[in-house]
Amino acid sequence: MVQELEAKPGDKIWPKWLALMDWIRRQRHQSPNAKINYTPSGAQVICTPNEFFQNIFFEVSLRGDKVVVGDGTINGKVPEVNGVPITGSINPPLAPPEIKLIEPDEKGIVLICIKTTHKKNGDLESATIEAKLQSSLPGALRADFSSGVNGFIPIALVRHDLQTRKPISVYQHSVHNLQCRAYDSGAGTRIVYWAA
Repeated sequence: MVQELEAKPGDKIWPKWLALMDWIRRQRHQSPNAKINYTPSGAQVICTPNEFFQNIFFEVSLRGDKVVVGDGTINGKVPEVNGVPITGSINPPLAPPEIKLIEPDEKGIVLICIKTTHKKNGDLESATIEAKLQSSLPGALRADFSSGVNGFIPIALVRHDLQTRKPISVYQHSVHNLQCRAYDSGAGTRIVYWAA
């Protein structure tokens, strides 16, 4: 049928145009991924797979002067905010927690970090989400901010308007689940993390 709609040099366009309009009218969408095309010789069902979309783990979104962090795991554990998992909870029913932003630095920047707490052997003990200033983090220019058995893994940067000091945009760092481990490098503890 579609081949009949193709115009070749010398063909009259108006009949082809009418045939195309008729073909479009016969299309019936049954669902987002399936449509039925009724033709004189029967019905044709066309199914297409779901369109690809990127699942952003630890997706940070603004809600006024607060942020919400989407699904994600670190060493298979869901981080928490004030004892509530970032996904919320079913029993008792709790919505995903909001994280209050702190006053930004002079450049209007606040980092959203996963704070990891590690056991003496380097294994992950717990993970929480916190808003931090870059200057308050140890080794503030490294990616694996660490202090003793705590590590700070930046997952997003929140930029604020310099005049109003209100948050205006989020720049995402992590788009995958994470694995992490603490180790003693001889010059202090370092937190190493990688995509799960």
